[in-house]
Amino acid sequence: MTLPDRFMWRPRDVLRSLGDALDLVPYLVLLALPFVFGAWALGTPGVSNPDSVYEIWWTRGMIATVLYAPSMAVCALVEWLSRRRGWWRLRIGVRLFRWAHFLAVYGPIGALFASIALPPAWQPF
Repeated sequence: MTLPDRFMWRPRDVLRSLGDALDLVPYLVLLALPFVFGAWALGTPGVSNPDSVYEIWWTRGMIATVLYAPSMAVCALVEWLSRRRGWWRLRIGVRLFRWAHFLAVYGPIGALFASIALPPAWQPF
């Protein structure tokens, strides 16, 4: 007895759906933005020299965090317009930019939390 077509395993459809779901991650992470901004803000007061604050990566990360929400709004608008007009190359560029900005904002803080979660024998410092 075979199953009807609607229950057939189609790896291509499953992978496409998984890709579409993963493509929403940079948008859904907007909900965590207040917590990430707080984590970036807590890293800056440890610097004693005010002139060197603008040279450290924490300040650059805070600027990237502040610009993340407007950037995602622009990405969503451009992606919506590119879907309507059929500009698939522009849509690929928007996806690359969106993921690059996502990794610039959440990559260092995620690496910090991951390094804290490591066992003491595995920590490099």
